[in-house]
Amino acid sequence: MTHKKIFNVLIVLLVCQACWTCKKEETIAGILYTEPFCILVDQQKVDSTGYFVNEFLLTLKSKDQNENLEKLRAWLEEKECISEAKVLCNSCIKTLPLQSELSVSFVTNGMTATKTMDILMSDPLKFRAYH
Repeated sequence: MTHKKIFNVLIVLLVCQACWTCKKEETIAGILYTEPFCILVDQQKVDSTGYFVNEFLLTLKSKDQNENLEKLRAWLEEKECISEAKVLCNSCIKTLPLQSELSVSFVTNGMTATKTMDILMSDPLKFRAYH
């Protein structure tokens, strides 16, 4: 095979790979979001993000719930629609199971709104609600 044929085959393979790995992007309110979590935030449906929080929590393999709570905080802060997430208290709400609280600052339409997220300290951790 000549160098030109090899080069052409590589170009075709690269184009095919790009087509298969492209993600659909959605533009809402002039902001480009590719993640369903942030699309819900932009649509003022913050409470609906609990599904994605629980899906993330199911992926955590550590038995150390404190570590998992910190991983949740870090995961939230990676979102382009969240400006800050911090643990307010760990296992401070005396229910069965215990609950923790995180302060989550959502950015939508250039405005920041902060909500408190309740997390059940069960195994695995579980999103309860925002307030």
